[in-house]
Amino acid sequence: MSEMEEVQRLLVELYEGHDMSKKGMINEELMKRRNVPNAWSTFLEWLRMSQEEYLSYFCASALLEVVIEIPEENRAEVAQCILQLLLRTGQSSAQRVRLIKIYIELMPRSEICAQVAHILSVENKIGLQILQIAAEERKLSNDNQLIAKVADIIIQDTSNDDLLLNYALSSLLAMIQGIKSLDKNVLEALILRLFFFFLEHQDCLAARVLDSLLTQKLVPPESTHLLKKIAGRFMQFISQNEISNDACELIATFAEEHLGRLATLAQNGDTESSVLVAEFLQKLAQLTIGTPLASAILRPWHTLLNYLADNPYANLTKVCGEGVATLLQNLFSSRLLLTHNHQLFDMIEQPYHTTDIPTEKYKFSLVGDTLDEPLASYLESLAGGAAPIRNALGVLSINIIVQDTEFQNLLNQAIDLIASACRGPLRESCADHLANFFLAQCEQYANSFMSSQQHEIDAATLFYALAASALYANDSLLLAAATLCARAADSLSTTNNEHGILLMAALDACRELVPALVWRDSPQNHVATIAITAGVRTIRAAQDVHQKGAAWLLLALARSGVVHVKFDFLCDEHIHRPAQALALRAACFVLISSPQHLEQTLLVPLCTSLSTSSQINTNIKTARSLASLLAGLDRDQTSDKIRTLGASAALNRCLDVTPTLLRNSAIIALQAVNNADDPSNFRSRASERLCHLAAACAFIDLFLACARCFGGNKATPALNVMIQVFTEYPPAEYFMPQHVTLGAGPPKASVLALLKSVARLAAGIARETDTKKKYHCYDMSILSRTAQTSSQLRNFSG
Repeated sequence: MSEMEEVQRLLVELYEGHDMSKKGMINEELMKRRNVPNAWSTFLEWLRMSQEEYLSYFCASALLEVVIEIPEENRAEVAQCILQLLLRTGQSSAQRVRLIKIYIELMPRSEICAQVAHILSVENKIGLQILQIAAEERKLSNDNQLIAKVADIIIQDTSNDDLLLNYALSSLLAMIQGIKSLDKNVLEALILRLFFFFLEHQDCLAARVLDSLLTQKLVPPESTHLLKKIAGRFMQFISQNEISNDACELIATFAEEHLGRLATLAQNGDTESSVLVAEFLQKLAQLTIGTPLASAILRPWHTLLNYLADNPYANLTKVCGEGVATLLQNLFSSRLLLTHNHQLFDMIEQPYHTTDIPTEKYKFSLVGDTLDEPLASYLESLAGGAAPIRNALGVLSINIIVQDTEFQNLLNQAIDLIASACRGPLRESCADHLANFFLAQCEQYANSFMSSQQHEIDAATLFYALAASALYANDSLLLAAATLCARAADSLSTTNNEHGILLMAALDACRELVPALVWRDSPQNHVATIAITAGVRTIRAAQDVHQKGAAWLLLALARSGVVHVKFDFLCDEHIHRPAQALALRAACFVLISSPQHLEQTLLVPLCTSLSTSSQINTNIKTARSLASLLAGLDRDQTSDKIRTLGASAALNRCLDVTPTLLRNSAIIALQAVNNADDPSNFRSRASERLCHLAAACAFIDLFLACARCFGGNKATPALNVMIQVFTEYPPAEYFMPQHVTLGAGPPKASVLALLKSVARLAAGIARETDTKKKYHCYDMSILSRTAQTSSQLRNFSG
């Protein structure tokens, strides 16, 4: 038996044999034959001699793996041999792909285009497949003549050979990426032919090629007749009873890339273009679409709004305004956005849980400004956040976590489109019309939302749509919308979280509409009073996510100048930290007109409590409240008003006492708790250590906020204290093997949390201290030592 026959026998045994124990040995034997020097010549010879399926596939795969070993002087000859094998019939598709990849590897890059052009004159299918794979593997330089040749194959093909057409379209799709121009005659014939394939045969690959051609703007500016022909073909898409996803994507691409050009022609007096644009928009607005297609259909309207913002064209504005209003009403009237929107609201945002160990990951490095961005983010989190939970679309913020689905994107895009249409160039024709429509829809659902969860979800969705439109409507519609939302929020705040989805939507809508009512100098203060009552009641009784939504509402009202808010709930035990921080910011807005009043009302009670209390839990809460108050002041108020508070005697007494509290808590947090000494007391000692870790981090946050508001000097004593603590209790020792055993020391996470807090404080001091005085404010060796310790622990941070 020859060697080739032996390999063939092994392959049959490998693929068809039932004895699994032999397959490993067969694989090893085949691998040995691959690793023989000059094995490529053996595999090539076997490919010539045999067309047996298993052997041919094995040889093609093996030759592809060792093609790099073929000597330079043999590569041209081997390439020609591979080409002859490709032209031979009978290969499987997998074998053919491998042979093509071998051929491409063997051919110099500069010669591939010429060789493929020659092959195309002999055998189209093989040539096109070589072209496709070479383009996909970026082994092909852009060659307009070759692209034109492939385009000509597509244009002239009358064979009804689907496989040939597929190869041609695939190779063309791979080749046209990045080309700058194409002969306009070839381009026109190709585009029209692609439209034919797509319209007659629903060829998805033709649609992708067409989309790529339109996206790359290959239609020359002077080819207005081609542009009009393309628009005419799109009319055929839109006129069909059923429209596919590919057609929707093509329509969106045409609108984004070329409809503006057609509109410009219309604006310059071209009657045909004017008729085409008007007809296109009218048909697009009346299109009956399903959920998977709606997102693509919304895209052209966004493009048109952006175009009209820069090119106010009266005729187009009128048609576009009517079209977008019709489309949006159809979206909601047909319940397209409502039918599946339960998927959007399946999961309300997870409650905020106060933890004793910060989990955010900040860099340890104190070199340069590497901590600036995370430090700023951390200060924002102390103040309750830079913005509401989720930036919604347009001007809203949807306080829900939604699944990453097409429905989420559809809802977001629809609300964004409502806001863009109502505040942009279409405001006159859209804002009142849409606000009136959504107000009627909300009134209908507001009376029935308690009947089912689905109605509640529908009403919540419509509240966001109402807020996006009524914000730019006339005064009476704004008043009606704000009143409806405020009364809904007030009513829902008494339902003990039974309708949390709708409560959050009502609070969000109030946050947008009621301040707008105040800013318009409206005398309707009763609406603001209702919204305030709803917000305060929600903070006092609701879950943490709703508390935060209500706190954002109070902050928005305070910013707009509403002052009749009583903040007697700020010290309630059950209020979560972000909501309390936001409420403190709102109180500052109300009280800041008289800094002395603000000091006596908020600052003095907190500072006095921290200076005199001996309860660790009280100190944690008070330190966090003070840090949030100062961080919020820094975010919202002017520096001259903040500096006035920096001279407060109560604050300075508090800052004089707190370093000692910080030292005591940090030492307890870093002390070892040995399980063997007193097993019965181990859990309580560990719990106490964790509590003091939370206190130390809270005190450091307070000094970080002080550094931001009043300068680095205010926080230097705390940094000095922590360096002394780290000198007595070196953090690096807690990562040595002897401390890894249970109970020998604090958890690594605790040590890292404390280190990160100190690193943030040091960076905050460095950033807020004047450059010329930096070296006189604190010993720079402190920062160096902290950075060095942090660097030692970087590998342990996980």
